[in-house]
Amino acid sequence: MEHDFLHEAESLNDLVQFNNNFYVETFKEILKNKKFQASPYKQWLESKQIINLVPLQSDNLKPIEIVIHLNNQNITDLLKNLKPKNLKASTKLEKLFEYEFQILNLVSPNEIWVCLSKNDNLYSKINQELSQSKLVALSESQVHSGLPCVLKISNYYKRAKILDSYKIKSELNIRLFLVDYGEIMFSSLEDIFKLPDTLYHIEPLAIRISLDFYLPDKQTEDTNKNKLESLIQDIDILIFRVLDSRKDYYIVKILNLNGETDFFHEIQNENLEEKQIIYDQIKIELNQPLNVLLINHETPKHLGIVSASKYKKRFEFISKFHDWHKENKKSLNFLSGDLLGKPCAISSLQIGKWCRGLVIQSGLNGKKSRVYLIDFCRTLIFTNDKLYQIVKEDFLSEPSYVHRCFLEEENEQLERFSKFIDNLKSSGMNPDADLNSDDNLEIQVLEKNLASLHLQSDIKNYKYKIKILDIILNYKKKKQKYNLK
Repeated sequence: MEHDFLHEAESLNDLVQFNNNFYVETFKEILKNKKFQASPYKQWLESKQIINLVPLQSDNLKPIEIVIHLNNQNITDLLKNLKPKNLKASTKLEKLFEYEFQILNLVSPNEIWVCLSKNDNLYSKINQELSQSKLVALSESQVHSGLPCVLKISNYYKRAKILDSYKIKSELNIRLFLVDYGEIMFSSLEDIFKLPDTLYHIEPLAIRISLDFYLPDKQTEDTNKNKLESLIQDIDILIFRVLDSRKDYYIVKILNLNGETDFFHEIQNENLEEKQIIYDQIKIELNQPLNVLLINHETPKHLGIVSASKYKKRFEFISKFHDWHKENKKSLNFLSGDLLGKPCAISSLQIGKWCRGLVIQSGLNGKKSRVYLIDFCRTLIFTNDKLYQIVKEDFLSEPSYVHRCFLEEENEQLERFSKFIDNLKSSGMNPDADLNSDDNLEIQVLEKNLASLHLQSDIKNYKYKIKILDIILNYKKKKQKYNLK
């Protein structure tokens, strides 16, 4: 019978499991589980001299023999304490809620360890308990990854968790994380003690946050860190709003930084332009008249445009990309691994061409992904077996000439633009396909903001707020002018 060790381990503290029907042979089968071999339970059992693990052959693929040393003890008694204690789980922060906090350890804008102001009293409680307790030293056999403990630093004691350990010239070196301060420390065994039972029920007080829109960049990390430090140095109580959560940290917006925060966000935006947007984009200037063509029209809130001066380059690249992939389809490899954020090549029935795409959401119904077509400003869902790797470097490096934008919210402009689209459709034209390089929108770009490529995706690029100045349509060689000023 195949046993899932991790499932069994969850029940090892349940005394109902330990009765006369829990046989040694069953225990052997649990320990043969591969997950057990990589777990701290194996180290614990060996350190207690409960088991020896003896290979039957030198071939690592063969099963191992497990020799159990009961030493005339009841197996139930030996297993009762097998499952290591853990600290109380951290309280989850609610999305969009606001919290007062102090910074404990500022590593970078992407990694900030903080404590909530409401937990200030718990630090006093922990310090008092540690100062009054008679701490018991840990032995080398008790050291394993994930073990809560106490670390002595100078004359102070702090709660910690062991990350890993290794020996240098027979001396054990241990790497620990201070769970209430958000710092990593190194120590020898002599300064590490068993955590008193009374302190397991207090959750770790250090919480990791990351600033919204920030991605790590080694070249600018020190500059951004110093800038953030200068912004917070005179603020006693900071406030953040939780925007989203990840496995082990929260993405937040700090609400009460001073006016210089705009400059700091500008640094972040410049960083994102190079790092977060996986494909390059042709830049467009703010507050300057610009002639563009309409590429995709869903609503006045979602338009795709290309600069009239880049229209021919875009057309040539799309044709080149399509022709090459059509001819070389048999040699293409499927996209694999973690698909999120990866560029890909797709044969789209909706577009009728091979297109460049960017996976912005994966794991839909198990085998589907949401893909943004970067040269067409459209988002579609494909099965994963339709996604191929882009193998030619020049296809990856070619910038996108298309920009997402939305109209300024002026009723008169929205109404006239909608009428213009209706006129095109009533004339038998497709606004997204039948316009040519002579059919221009004259626009003014008012502002740009980072926005998700889809409501259910965290991947972002720029979206531009525009005002349409003029629309000139050369339809059936008859020039029509729609003045929206």
